[in-house]
Amino acid sequence: MIVLGTLAHCGIRGNILQWIENYLSNRQQRLKLKGTTSTLSNITCGVPQGSISGPLLFLIHINALTTLYDKTLTIMFADDKRIFILGNNIHEMESAMNSEIKRLSIWLKINKLSPNEKQLVQ
Repeated sequence: MIVLGTLAHCGIRGNILQWIENYLSNRQQRLKLKGTTSTLSNITCGVPQGSISGPLLFLIHINALTTLYDKTLTIMFADDKRIFILGNNIHEMESAMNSEIKRLSIWLKINKLSPNEKQLVQ
């Protein structure tokens, strides 16, 4: 599970990490829509929705994004992220932003996350 790697990187190890791994392991979900229920499916990534620990685990994991950038200023609130670029000219700023977006895209793919396409550029 991807979040376990993030937790280990943050210094959570040993019995506590093993306890979290046990908590996240062997989870299943199903969908009920208009009276029809799907079969159970194994959950292989993510954090438990509707749990007390889910938001905290997600925030710990997503905060790894703050170390990803070196040419920009980033501000985060929960899963909302703003990236600011400073530069001497538009070409320098465009190059820096493209570089940062490429890094973000790779990180999201590795971590099996996807951005809200409507919110990418404002």
